[in-house]
Amino acid sequence: MDNFMQISVAATDVIGKALQDIDRARKPEYQVFLEDNWVLILVVLAVAVAVVITRLLKK
Repeated sequence: MDNFMQISVAATDVIGKALQDIDRARKPEYQVFLEDNWVLILVVLAVAVAVVITRLLKK
């Protein structure tokens, strides 16, 4: 019975991964990039905002 549980869990993981891959293949390239790198994009935006604020305060 324990073996059956391991096999069913593994099969569920494989099916879930396949569905994710199909979903990613349907999305446009930029959307996949945004989903993969959203933390990096947030950091870049935060740095850009900080630079703009410091430039405005210096004037």
